[in-house]
Amino acid sequence: MSELERFREFRALVAALENPIVVDTRLATNSIGFVAELPADREECLAALDEAIAGFSEDDERRLSRRRAMMRTI
Repeated sequence: MSELERFREFRALVAALENPIVVDTRLATNSIGFVAELPADREECLAALDEAIAGFSEDDERRLSRRRAMMRTI
């Protein structure tokens, strides 16, 4: 799975969640870090993810893939 696919999959999850939940992605293994209380913060969260996805470059893919690979070796 590519890093861009991970972003898209996470966006789909955030869009689909219906139960009240706090999403905290501020972990070393995540490529994007934020805290959101759903459903209240859903639109803001989706907008941030859409912006990240729209601006995602091949360089971002290489950098994040390399970062993820290094984490697997620790």
